Amino acid sequence: MKKKVKIDPGHGGKDGGAVGNGLLEKNLTLEISKEMKKYLDENYTGHETTLTRTTDVFIELSERANIANRAVADVFISNHVNAGGGTGYESYIYTKPSAGSVKLQSLVNSEALAAAKKYGLGPHNDDSKRDNLAVVRQTNMPAILTEIAYIDAKDAELLKNINFIKDMAAAYARGVANYLSLPVKIVAAIKEEPKVSGNKPNWADWQWQEASSIYKKAREKGILSSDQWEKKASAKDLTFDEIDYLNLVLNGRTL
Repeated sequence: MKKKVKIDPGHGGKDGGAVGNGLLEKNLTLEISKEMKKYLDENYTGHETTLTRTTDVFIELSERANIANRAVADVFISNHVNAGGGTGYESYIYTKPSAGSVKLQSLVNSEALAAAKKYGLGPHNDDSKRDNLAVVRQTNMPAILTEIAYIDAKDAELLKNINFIKDMAAAYARGVANYLSLPVKIVAAIKEEPKVSGNKPNWADWQWQEASSIYKKAREKGILSSDQWEKKASAKDLTFDEIDYLNLVLNGRTL
């Protein structure tokens, strides 16, 4: 059975959230949340990830929790942007948290702080906070509320950096994936076709025929490896590209 991840972009609609340096919290939280879902979908299997909102709409706090509860989500993460003139990342769980929430916070924080460090951002005091917040109190599953950085301070420059947003969203996603033990997607390697330079050896027809005959007979008897053939081909003063081209031709490709 697939694990259900519910991502909650904080604020929205008439509730713009924090404002500063030309930025609006409700827009940033939606961007972070969409990037987080994208990262989970592209890198992990065994989950179903949805958002409480995908557009600029207002949703009451209690309804955000209800959405997650009705979906019987396995984990809930509400994304926010801080304000108040400080700096750094932090997160919140309920004042009387479940063991699952404590573990979730630890795993998300570990990934988030490692990503933030690359940008010179650290934790805001004690990054693992607890508070009586509605979305972490009213949800029935392990829940966490993140505060990525401060919108009204120097952190705003990072919030304007799309790479920072994507890296932090990916960090949140990895934290959730680690908590749920989601399988990593295995992407099959794409075998590239050999590139042909277009350099055709300047051989006469009888030379081509002789080379082809010798090559095919040797291959059939299993006494000539590809490397050995290239050595014989190079004896005719062929360039590397020409040898490559020759091998393609003698393996059934047309001129």
